[in-house]
Amino acid sequence: MTAEPERRGVVLRHEGNGVVVDCGGAEVRAVVRKTLRTRAGKHGKAVAVGDRVRIEGDDEHAAVVEVEPRRTAISRRDPSRPRREQVIVANLDAVLVVASAKRPDFVPGLVDRFLVAAESRGLDTAIAVNKIDLDPDRDAAPYLEIYRGLGYEVI
Repeated sequence: MTAEPERRGVVLRHEGNGVVVDCGGAEVRAVVRKTLRTRAGKHGKAVAVGDRVRIEGDDEHAAVVEVEPRRTAISRRDPSRPRREQVIVANLDAVLVVASAKRPDFVPGLVDRFLVAAESRGLDTAIAVNKIDLDPDRDAAPYLEIYRGLGYEVI
C-alpha cells in the first residue's frame, strides 16, 4: 500500500461541493473533508478563496485535509444565520475595489463597505473605476474626489 501524495496550495475558487486548489501552477479539484466542515460550525464554510491548504490524494480523488491559519480575512455575517460568519476571502495582501462609473451606475455605498472591510483589517486599498467613457457627465467624479481627499489612490 503506497501513501497518498500530499500537496500544499492556495484555494482559487469554490466549484460545486469542492474547491479548486493551485498546487504550484497545477489546478487540482478537491473535496473538503467532513471533519473540516464540522469544525467550521458557526463560522460558515471551512475553506475560503485564498486559504492555504494541504490536500491528500491524486488528481482524481483529492481532499482538503488541513487549512493553515489565516493571516487576514474579509468576512461578513451570514444574512440567513446572523451568528455565522462568512469568510469571503482569506490571506489578502491588498484590496483593489473595482467599480463601474455607469451601467451599472457608481454606487458609493458599496465601495464604502469594501473600503471599511479592508481598512478594518489593515490592508492597503485602492479604487479602480471602469466604464469611465460611459460617464460623459462625470456623475461619479464628485465621489472619486472625496476618496482621493481621504488618501485613497483612485485609478
